[in-house]
Order: sequence, then C-alpha cells, then structure tokens
Amino acid sequence: EFCIPLIAVFGIHKFFSDEIEINKKMKALFKSALILIPFTLIIYLFGNKLFDFKSNFEIFSNYPEILNPLIEDRKSILKADSLRSLVLIICLFGILITYLKNILNKNFAIYGIIILVVFDLWSVNKQYVNADQFTNKSNIEVPFVMSSADKAILQDKSDYRVFEPDRGFSNARNSFYHKSISGYHAAKPKRIQDLYDFYIVKNNYDVLNMLNVKYIIKNDPDNPLGVTRNANVYGNVWFIDNIIHVNNSEKELLSLGEIDLRSKAVTQNISLKEKSFQKDSLNDISLVSRNANKLIYKSNSVTNQFAVFSEAFYYKGWQAYLNDTPVDHYKVNYLLRGMEIPKGKHEIRFEFKPKVVERGSVISVFAYLILILVLTKLIKEKFYV
Repeated sequence: EFCIPLIAVFGIHKFFSDEIEINKKMKALFKSALILIPFTLIIYLFGNKLFDFKSNFEIFSNYPEILNPLIEDRKSILKADSLRSLVLIICLFGILITYLKNILNKNFAIYGIIILVVFDLWSVNKQYVNADQFTNKSNIEVPFVMSSADKAILQDKSDYRVFEPDRGFSNARNSFYHKSISGYHAAKPKRIQDLYDFYIVKNNYDVLNMLNVKYIIKNDPDNPLGVTRNANVYGNVWFIDNIIHVNNSEKELLSLGEIDLRSKAVTQNISLKEKSFQKDSLNDISLVSRNANKLIYKSNSVTNQFAVFSEAFYYKGWQAYLNDTPVDHYKVNYLLRGMEIPKGKHEIRFEFKPKVVERGSVISVFAYLILILVLTKLIKEKFYV
C-alpha cells in the first residue's frame, strides 16, 4: 500500500529525467509491456479456469446454494478488475511511448498519468465509500434502538457484563449500551472463544459468573422485559480459598467445569502450586474506578488473600501495582487475572503500559528531531549560502 506506489513515483521521476538514454527507456518500456499486458490478458481470458475461487477455510463449503453464487461473483470481480488493469496498462504505455517519440510533451504526459491514477483510485474507492453509505447523523449516533431489556438493565449503575445467547457470540449489538462478553473482532483472543465453545454455549453459569455476567438477555413469553438477572454472579473481583495447579492449558480449560470457581482457582503457574488461603467474612475487595487503560481496586483483609479479577490476562502491557509498587499477577482460570494480596488495607491498580508503545514514542521523537535538523540544514544551504 505504501512501498509499491513510492517505487512507482521514483520510477516515473527517473523516466522523465535526462539521466537515462531514450533507447534504454524504450527497451525497458517494451519489456514491461511484454510482461504485464500478456499476463493481464491471460487472467482476463482464462482466469475462471486457473483458479477455483475457494479458500482453504471456506465456511460455506457444505452449502453449495450459498457458495456457488459467491464463486460466480468472485469470477466476475476478477474479470472486471483484470480488464480494468489491462486498459490502464495500455493507456499508460501509450502515454509513455508517445512522450518518448516526442509526439506528446512532458507536461501533457504527466497530466495524462495523473488522470489515470485518479481514475484508478476513484473507481476502486467508490466500491467501498459511495453515496449509498452516507446516512443521517441520527442513524450513526444511535444505530440500535433501545429495547425494554436495555432500559431495565441501564437502571443498574454498578459494573457488570451482559450476554444475549440468541444473537450468538459474535454479535456486537449489546456492546453499544452495555459491557458485553460477546462481539466480533478479527483478532479476538482464542481463549474467550474457547470458553464459549466449551462452556457458555452449554449454559454453564459458573463460567458466566466468573465473567461477571449479571444480566442475560433472552426472549421469553413468561418474561416481558426479556432480561434475567443472574443473582449468583461473582462480581468484578473476589477472594478464593484454594489454588489448583495443572500442567497445561487443556487441563486448565477442562478444570473450569469440575471445580467451584467461587472458592477455587486453577492455574499453570508453578509458584502458586497448591496454595490455600484462610477465608474470613471481614475480608473485602471491590472495584472503585474503571477506565480503558486503568483499573483501581480497594482491599481490606485480616489475612493474606488471593484475588481473582474478572478481566482478561494479557501480559504484553498490563502492569499490576500494590500501593504504587509494581507486583506480579498471574493467569488463572484459563483467561482471568489473579494476584496475591497481603493482609491489611491496600490499593490495587492495573495499568496498560505496553513497552512497544513507549519505545515507539521515543523513536518517533528522535525521528522528528532528525527530520527538523535535516530540513534546517537544507533550508540554510538553499537560502543562506
């Protein structure tokens, strides 16, 4: 997207310069045409027979009534694009050859190339951004009509998540009004999908509880609001009594269906092997502040405790702090975060500070400084020498 156009710009600049003889330019131009024009023509004429128009991971492979029309669409797209490319190549070749033969002057040749480039970009971009995609401001600001279930849930000002089984796990509608465990992203973590495939799709409430799913939206004739409150949800964070150690991710995932997740946690971390903690009714831990890149909790316990946080563990950026001191936290329950909390009153903070962003910021600053120095030097040489 960047390198090829940049190389093309340098190539055009070199082509119109006087550094290269006209004969060499002519030979290079004809060689390029002899490669590109036949290749594009072959794709246009025989592309339908050269490719099967199916990917290795074709999700509709078992549904020919859906796949066959898709294949026909892909064939027509290839044919149309190859024809457009062929026409553009021939036009560009014509402009450059007439320039070399002194039929067309340099300025008109450059204008012709600009027109071809604009036409190419315009015709492609119109396929993705066109008049049909512009809509009223109100439709963009509120793309989903609030349902009675949404209105009922929003009365709750606490921190929670929702789930709507009927819409599937990739539906993002609920995320517009609530924190939801469902939604779509091309880079969605595999572990949350595993939890869905192994437990959530089977209505395993223990897993929903540990994910802080407080409300389940579901159409039910006996429930006019269409929402059910999960009274057994564990909340944002909770203390557990025992830690169970396993050797691999498969055992960790399967253990979630075998243990009491309210009082136990499972992990692969050897430093937490078979640890236990004393339960006390006076122990308390809660979320007091939430931002996209910062979470703050308060804890108060009479003995050392281990807390499970209903947040995804991601070691490439999230750093835990205990009273402003960096501390370790661990992956538990296949997906979540866990952390040892000493007795007494403490503030626990999670901040997202990926090192790659910090390094990138430093590199950007130095790059801008170098650019400023180079530009300053060039300006001085041009205007003051």
